[in-house]
Amino acid sequence: ILAVIAGTGVIGFVAARTAVMGVGMVFMLRQASSLQPTYHVRLAIHWPTARQISGYLASGICLRFTGFLTGGLDRTLIGAWISIGAVTSYALQWSLISPIQSVLANAFNYLFPMSSSLLASGEKERFRRIFLRSSSVYALLSGIALGALFLFGTAFLRLWVGAAVADHAAGVFRLLVIAALPAQLAGSFLNGIVLGTGHLRLYISYTVAKTALLTTGLLVGIRYWSLAGTGIAYLLASIAEIAYLVVVVRTVLEFPFLHFLRVAYARPLIVTIILTVAFWPLQAYASSWLRVSVSCALYIAAGACGATVTGILSRADLAQIRLFVRTSWSRVVASVAAIGRP
Repeated sequence: ILAVIAGTGVIGFVAARTAVMGVGMVFMLRQASSLQPTYHVRLAIHWPTARQISGYLASGICLRFTGFLTGGLDRTLIGAWISIGAVTSYALQWSLISPIQSVLANAFNYLFPMSSSLLASGEKERFRRIFLRSSSVYALLSGIALGALFLFGTAFLRLWVGAAVADHAAGVFRLLVIAALPAQLAGSFLNGIVLGTGHLRLYISYTVAKTALLTTGLLVGIRYWSLAGTGIAYLLASIAEIAYLVVVVRTVLEFPFLHFLRVAYARPLIVTIILTVAFWPLQAYASSWLRVSVSCALYIAAGACGATVTGILSRADLAQIRLFVRTSWSRVVASVAAIGRP
């Protein structure tokens, strides 16, 4: 940011990013050498290890290619077929959606090592209980976060970048938020478990199918429906997400799918739908930063109450959340207070 403000333009921006990445790499290598004294970097290929992981290397190349298609094709087509201004509007929408998706997915990363460890030790039933519980809480958090974004995201954009851009993006933004929900409940949540249990072929099949659907949807949708076509394309890709969810639940986790929906996802999704309908009139109220913040806070508080009433969150869960918030706040206060100390 300082490089851009100083007037160095794109060159300064790229140089600053490169410098930060370099510092991060040095820090990571120092941490590795201090935590694992036997770790040494050698500029050579250890061929026995390379042969053992050859399948994963080939899969990585395949996933890189599909990631290139899904990660940049939409912006490329929007810039070529619509306008550069539309690319900016589109990128601003994803700047709200992507961080929420990332935070939700990373919060449940513990399922990756847990699935590998518990299933390897034969504790399959224990893992299935933990997975069902985690699925319900994850669906609740995803529904509340994306529900608040669906209702008040346009108001946030209007205050942030102006009414012209926000109103132009309102329709496609809501389509993208709707499409993000099945992506969260399927791929983002299940990928760690699928990889942790060694089902690499299933993961590759899902990725290729999703890429094919999304690529087709973008080529057709943007060509004929302009910016709204991107939202339609991501909704089309949700077919692969839902199919992936069904296959993983039935074959990897060995749950009857309808039983899984009833136990894990039904109540959180019902709470989300009811809240979104109930808070719909509040969109007109969210006309300032304070009102947007109040509206989101009320929505989240109502979601917590609904989760408690429906049994998604127990009293023990709420006590743990309160303890976590109180402990985290105490650490923040202590850290701030320590800044001024010698």
